[in-house]
Amino acid sequence: MTYLRFFHASINCPKIDFYINKILIEKNYDYKQMSEYFSGHSGIYNLEIKSSNDNKVLLNKEINLKENYIYTAAVTGLLKNIDIKLIQDNINKINSDNKNSEIRFINLSPSLNSAEINLNGNDIAKINFNNQSDYFRIKPEKHSLSLKEKEAILKNKNINLDGGKTYSSYVLGVNNLTNSLDIVTHLEGKTFLA
Repeated sequence: MTYLRFFHASINCPKIDFYINKILIEKNYDYKQMSEYFSGHSGIYNLEIKSSNDNKVLLNKEINLKENYIYTAAVTGLLKNIDIKLIQDNINKINSDNKNSEIRFINLSPSLNSAEINLNGNDIAKINFNNQSDYFRIKPEKHSLSLKEKEAILKNKNINLDGGKTYSSYVLGVNNLTNSLDIVTHLEGKTFLA
């Protein structure tokens, strides 16, 4: 069994529909919207992204899903050259003692060649566009995130993490658009999938 979910992470892309092997899977997805996980079999699949408004094909790409993996297929970049970033979730057993949370950071902002992540006042990761950090084990509590490139560009975004759970935080938006940069945090599948 393999698992896949879809994430609309392209700031200037219209509402989109996701098709797998010409079958409509999800429709009318807005920017920042994440689907539930779908289960399936390993293999090579055709993934099409279409505009919800006019059914225009925006992207057509093959993706290779491996058995026993969990993926997020993120629509990234700007409309003129959007792409799919197939992100593999952590599949290692989660720490069941609930004393820690796991979190990683993924830079999906096409305007940030190098995003620097600051957690509770400490610089912890520097991530290039379409790349991700390692996982960090941290206390399950409220944390403050900041983002900078050369200077602070997003300050004090608060996130609450629960113990025994794994999260991905996605850097989204474009730096030169007013208030468009954001960090969006989602649970990873290993936290709740069997």
